[in-house]
Amino acid sequence: MPPSDAEILNDLLGARDSDSEESDLESQAEPEAEEIPPMSQGSTNTPTSSAPSPLSFGLKGKVESALKFFDDIGLKCDDFLVGMSWGDLACNQDLKIQAQRTLLLQSPKLQGILERWTTPPRSKNSKKSRPKGARAVMEKFMIEYTTKTLRDELNVLAPMLKSSTYVDVNESTLADTTFEDLSSAMQTEAPTVWELLCSLATTPKQNTQNVHKNPEKVTLRSEHHKESQYLQDFRS
Repeated sequence: MPPSDAEILNDLLGARDSDSEESDLESQAEPEAEEIPPMSQGSTNTPTSSAPSPLSFGLKGKVESALKFFDDIGLKCDDFLVGMSWGDLACNQDLKIQAQRTLLLQSPKLQGILERWTTPPRSKNSKKSRPKGARAVMEKFMIEYTTKTLRDELNVLAPMLKSSTYVDVNESTLADTTFEDLSSAMQTEAPTVWELLCSLATTPKQNTQNVHKNPEKVTLRSEHHKESQYLQDFRS
């Protein structure tokens, strides 16, 4: 018996519902994961910066980086040097500043730094006048410090050179006072005075040529001659 129209209609509706359910299930399924190519062994997940580290800079780059940091925190070079040179109580008590200050003051480079401050270098082919640098300040300081040092040392030597005004000078007193003893005392008690006398007794050219001669002996020989002449005059 052929199916009725109602049965055919029911079959069509059932097939449509089945297709709809399968379509809904497919739409609810998770999408397939996108295939990601494997990472090469030479790469890492950590981002890298193309900017070079300041540690890789030369002296110029490091100085520029330091000066830029000074600008960022509002610090001037002279204030930095003041802080390094016992600037205030906080600087004096800071162990890091103390350590760096000691390294600076004991550095063999310090003398060259001061010399360049006094006489800045200049190219031999340069037609410009030499920069003044800190020559005026350095010379003023050297004169004041040297004068004070010489005065203090001469005050130490004064009792050795002083004789009583109530006792006449006799030959034995003069004979017992030798310039060898005096020079030894000067080298111990007044090293700056002695070094100045030795430097004035010779020229830089003599110091270069006479490498085997002792300038102290030249000074002593000259003084010994004066001593002998004085004794002769005293005896006559």
